Amino acid sequence: MATDEPEGDPVSTTPSITPSIDSPLTTLHGHHITLRPLQPSDTPLLYPSLAGPSNAALWTYLPSDPILDLDSFTTYIEFMCTRTIFFPFVLLSRNPAHFPPALSLSLSSPIPPEGIPVGITTLMSIVPAHHTIEIGHVLYSPLLQRSAASTEASFLLLKLCFEELRFERVEWKCNDRNLPSAKAAKRLGFSYEGTFRRHMVVKGRRRDTAWFSVVVEEWENVKRVLERWLREENFEAGRQRVRIEDVRARLAKNGE
Repeated sequence: MATDEPEGDPVSTTPSITPSIDSPLTTLHGHHITLRPLQPSDTPLLYPSLAGPSNAALWTYLPSDPILDLDSFTTYIEFMCTRTIFFPFVLLSRNPAHFPPALSLSLSSPIPPEGIPVGITTLMSIVPAHHTIEIGHVLYSPLLQRSAASTEASFLLLKLCFEELRFERVEWKCNDRNLPSAKAAKRLGFSYEGTFRRHMVVKGRRRDTAWFSVVVEEWENVKRVLERWLREENFEAGRQRVRIEDVRARLAKNGE
């Protein structure tokens, strides 16, 4: 029988909340890392971690070419802070293990309480009407990659998106050749959805894009795994005792 009713489960038509630089919600405190909205004043301390010839490899899968001098990096940070495409966060660490040697040598005063800038991550593709948002344009110091701090940064953003801003789908997209990014997405609990072939042209090269997501129905399970893994007792001298994959398997086996 024909019906005039649209198909699909009904959902809220109240838009999700757009992140705001003036909101206290967008300063995120974790045990290993703090996130707050990126500011132009972060540029000088960020530069040794993210730019210059020694960090050129960090830019391989980003739209921009490597940034090799402070003036160009200043322009880049100023563009990010316009917030026309991205809502950028700076990662702040108080752990000297996350500071590059050049920065460590230049620190002549005590580490400020909020920490030292060591990386950038962003919220993007923000569509409040459809409750969708993306974590992307991630740029971490090599010393921060594959650390508890980088995992906690993504966890804090997921928690912000689902619990405070009321989004129902958080996306993660990457060049399908960027295997470390795809592995990070799966490790965090994102589900692979497929690859958009010939999706983009980046730096004159074809980009096929792998899509991942966490949806609101999955969030509590993802949250439980990440919270359990991030517990202080899971680390000794900065090293994990139990991998996230093992925490996930153990919780699933116990029906938690």
